[in-house]
Amino acid sequence: MKKMLVLLTMLVMTFGVTVAHAEANYVKDDAGVLNQSQVQNLNEMLNVLVMSQTKSGEMAHLEYAIMTVESLKGDDVEDYARDIFNKKQIGDSQHNLGVLFLISIKDHEYRIQLGDGWEKTKYVNEDNIKKWVYTDNVTRMLRSNNYGEAIETITENMIALVGQDVVLPQSQEAFAKSLGVLIAKSEAAHAKRLANLKTFGLGTVIALLGGGISFFSVNSWRKFAKKR
Repeated sequence: MKKMLVLLTMLVMTFGVTVAHAEANYVKDDAGVLNQSQVQNLNEMLNVLVMSQTKSGEMAHLEYAIMTVESLKGDDVEDYARDIFNKKQIGDSQHNLGVLFLISIKDHEYRIQLGDGWEKTKYVNEDNIKKWVYTDNVTRMLRSNNYGEAIETITENMIALVGQDVVLPQSQEAFAKSLGVLIAKSEAAHAKRLANLKTFGLGTVIALLGGGISFFSVNSWRKFAKKR
């Protein structure tokens, strides 16, 4: 009886480990532009990404999916991505931290669709995606029809951007750190430009006021001199 209980316990433990490490498939390559190695690499990255946590140490409950299609069939890329995002229910309804990357090969269109939960974060937004995810390097790859490498690079860049608002698993921290340095430099340069503009603006106002006062004083003196 004891041997049977031990055996059952081992089976349960083994099954539990298998379920816990079962990898989900987050890549749907309908356009057939990814090779098996690329699909595996992308799935590995995205399966690790789901283990991200919030800054307070709770599970972030984020989900990232990739979909390639031959054509949008006349649809707008934003509408198409939004429909897929909602139909597939990417990201849980409570946190809504879903991300969908959609690319249409024949239309030369691509989009990252975000869940509403990202609106509460600081860095993950469309402006930063255009600046830090869709890099010149990505554009060159897409123009060369190097879709697999472009999608991998976009995914790495997006994970790095997500890592500015959540705590990534240890194996992906390097993505966030490298981008964090670039963002910090960019923000510092922007702050310096604003300070310079403010100083220049204040100096210009003072100069104009000074010139106006001087003109008024000279003009008044001339009028006074004429009266005498």
